[in-house]
Amino acid sequence: MKWLIKSRNSFNERSCNLLIAFEIFKKFPLFGSGSGSFSSLKADVWRKLVQEGRIIGHTLQGEHVHCDPVEILMELGIVGFLCWSWMLGVNIANSQRFLPLFVVMFVCSLFYFPTRRPHTGLLFWTTLGMLSV
Repeated sequence: MKWLIKSRNSFNERSCNLLIAFEIFKKFPLFGSGSGSFSSLKADVWRKLVQEGRIIGHTLQGEHVHCDPVEILMELGIVGFLCWSWMLGVNIANSQRFLPLFVVMFVCSLFYFPTRRPHTGLLFWTTLGMLSV
């Protein structure tokens, strides 16, 4: 699959980061590439994709994938992603009080990285903690 990315805009940069994350995941599927590894591994994968012609005309931007579930899958692998999913599922099943707030934060995590920034991470993890009470 070729991705022709000519202009620098948020959608193209995020799409490129997703492609890079999935390429890294393919190298380390079971246990992942390690927490925080996206920023250190992306340049090599980006060069490979440019050489293969899968990304054309894009500059490398961003320290995060901009999709927390994909970043967690890439960094922690299938095992870590299943543990993370189990933790979320147990907390949601045990309490419905804060579910709307959690759903908003989870949807936000598909396009942003709320668990990675202190100001939004605090809200995300506090909400998850309140779900478990």
